[in-house]
Amino acid sequence: LVTERSRFSYMGASDEVVTDGLDKLDSLLAQSIEHSDLPFPFTGGYVGYIGYESGSQSKHKSPLPDSMLLRVDRFLAIDHLENRLYVVGPAQWAEEMQCRVSRIAPVTVARWNRPAPHIRYSIPRPQYLKKVRECLALIEAGESYELCLTNKVCFDTDIPPLDYYETLRRTNPAPYAAFLQFDGVAVASSSPECFLRIDQNRKAESRPIKGTTRRGRNAEEDAELRELLATNERFRAENLMIVDLVRHDLSRVSEPGSVRVPRLMEVETYSTVHQLVSTIEGQLR
Repeated sequence: LVTERSRFSYMGASDEVVTDGLDKLDSLLAQSIEHSDLPFPFTGGYVGYIGYESGSQSKHKSPLPDSMLLRVDRFLAIDHLENRLYVVGPAQWAEEMQCRVSRIAPVTVARWNRPAPHIRYSIPRPQYLKKVRECLALIEAGESYELCLTNKVCFDTDIPPLDYYETLRRTNPAPYAAFLQFDGVAVASSSPECFLRIDQNRKAESRPIKGTTRRGRNAEEDAELRELLATNERFRAENLMIVDLVRHDLSRVSEPGSVRVPRLMEVETYSTVHQLVSTIEGQLR
């Protein structure tokens, strides 16, 4: 199913990689690339990842760079609704790329048919369950009303990163899926969530997801799970909490009175899950 949020896909490359460049972000964005009059949202610029702990003095230090960004000034845009390919970039590169694209033959992507690798967790199960009990005790004591206890799954495999990502796309397609390939680091994402989007009129939009259920085994069970997600007290409380947080954050950088919630706790359906999604908007100062 092609929607407004999954209509376009982009493929690009760059010779310029900025590593750990958050302190230079303002100056980098001042040199952003904009190709005018394009019929899709991405018009060139910096593409990459920013780590959760970037810029903080957290004791949880990642062995990977805090951020890695590609400066993309040439790329392909695929319109899945109109079945059209756009080639964006300098004339000589665009001409060469059109020739290369015209010679691409249809391929059948092989399924990943390897045995599952050995899986290990950063926090072993007994220790993790102990932390769960500690969290429940802290909530009962009034120290917090919600705690997010996470773990990290690790496995050793020789599967190429792009093969892994293509398998991920097939098993869990999502509108914000992404694949990044750097020297020594690859990122494979299968996210349905838009954290923040700012358009050319400086309207900021965030679409946080809090509340998830699986799809049903048949139409009747699927409808029951959608209804559960829409009405369950816990899911709604979690979603309301994140809506309040985002409203607060946007209000600090938006015009007074411009922050609003046009859609609150709507159920959206994806290939493998139902999600409870809210939309918060603000006009940036």
